[in-house]
Amino acid sequence: MKKTIAELIAETQRKKQEREALATALMTGKSEGDSISLVRDGGQMALVGPDASKQGAFRVTWFDHMEPIGHAEAATMRAAVVRALDEGYMPTSADGAAQVCEPDVGSVAGSRPRPRM
Repeated sequence: MKKTIAELIAETQRKKQEREALATALMTGKSEGDSISLVRDGGQMALVGPDASKQGAFRVTWFDHMEPIGHAEAATMRAAVVRALDEGYMPTSADGAAQVCEPDVGSVAGSRPRPRM
């Protein structure tokens, strides 16, 4: 059965609220200088933390299986986490939130590659 536009909008808004709540949960207990690692199907990884080039700013850096492939800046760490979640990345078990991940917005299955630094 096809969904109506109203149902699709409601589902999209619900998923966005879930990602926002997950970002808030991931920020619990984090202090300045901490980072959060996230993974996505296909072996990609994201790292969210302080931006070393801009004091007081934050960034999400994306990695493939070999090296960094891009980044985005954000005014707050939470905003950077939300950006990564919006891109389909989910927290690793190291960040203690993998049990709340929904299969339709990302996966933590498999091993995560270590980026070369």
